[in-house]
Amino acid sequence: MKSNRRAGSKRINEKKTHYMLFSCNEWKEYSSMRFLGATDNPETLYVMIGSCIRADDMLYGCDNSKESWKHFQEDYHHSEINLDLLQYGYVETYEESRILSREFAGEFPKAASTWRALGGKAG
Repeated sequence: MKSNRRAGSKRINEKKTHYMLFSCNEWKEYSSMRFLGATDNPETLYVMIGSCIRADDMLYGCDNSKESWKHFQEDYHHSEINLDLLQYGYVETYEESRILSREFAGEFPKAASTWRALGGKAG
């Protein structure tokens, strides 16, 4: 999940990834999820998660809050964050699609005509 590419070196057709952080119960049940924040920057996501771990609101890889923080720090420094190890928290990822892309049209069939009706230029 951690990128080794320098900030600002985006590829032209690269999709932007958005991350949404939720608190939840240990089973990650949808009904228990509470939205905490969203970002398109993995570093910001890691700060949000780390803050929750340090506040004893989430655990990472073990059942002890101090050990969780230590384990999270180690994984961060080795670029090995594994979001599956997050307990009492869940990260939803969403890849942004261009309005006129095939993926977007699959979800929103009237996207192109709506975009034009709103004054957008097709391209």
